[in-house]
Amino acid sequence: MAVLCPDGADGGGAAAAAAVVHDGLPDSLRTVPKFDPDKEIAYTDLQLFTDNFSEEKRIGRTQFGILYRGKIPQGWRGNDERDVTVKLWVTESRLPFGRGRPYHIEPEYLLDRMKIHESTLSQSHQIVGKVEGYCFEVNRLGVVYDVKPLDTISRIMSDKDKFGWRNRVKVALGLARLLKLCHGNAPNYLVRNLSAAHVIVDKDFNPILVDFAMICGAGIGDNSVPSRLDTPLASYGYLDSDMLLSIY
Repeated sequence: MAVLCPDGADGGGAAAAAAVVHDGLPDSLRTVPKFDPDKEIAYTDLQLFTDNFSEEKRIGRTQFGILYRGKIPQGWRGNDERDVTVKLWVTESRLPFGRGRPYHIEPEYLLDRMKIHESTLSQSHQIVGKVEGYCFEVNRLGVVYDVKPLDTISRIMSDKDKFGWRNRVKVALGLARLLKLCHGNAPNYLVRNLSAAHVIVDKDFNPILVDFAMICGAGIGDNSVPSRLDTPLASYGYLDSDMLLSIY
């Protein structure tokens, strides 16, 4: 799931891209509280968790990151050994469907996405991955989720034996509850890109969202930018109902 935007705010127009991408952080993001320093994790620790980001540990690519299976070793910061999900952020990306040229996202903007992730939706719904810690070094951005991953939905869709109808219904209901949460906020979020690559499942096939990409408004982002729903962003097979009503 990428590009969540509240009603009345722009998540995909040229003006919003200029405000977020080229001019630094919007004013409303500068007031977001900082993370607990105890959650800071060194880049070398991310390497330790993922066997130096080995291809065997790689799960897949999201709009703004690369996902890896990780393992916190016994005794690290007094922790027991456990499996986690590690995401390396990338600051270069494209809009869905290749709309427009590649664009650069400020590292601070990505960090604030994660703060909002932890301070709002992740505390409201178990489908949103819990943040174990983050890395914010120069040119090295990452986040560790307290999630033992099986795979992304996009990678297991074709495995009918592993991903049967019972598990598919379980995942669909979990995503429906997340959409209900997003639409239950005031103002609502517009879910402008729903992607199976941004949702992983654990061994019990519980769906867990690990990438929000761009989030704006509702206290997240610049609400002063007028909506440009004449060029809506969406995904194949999905268009937010609120956006549809706004257009027609």
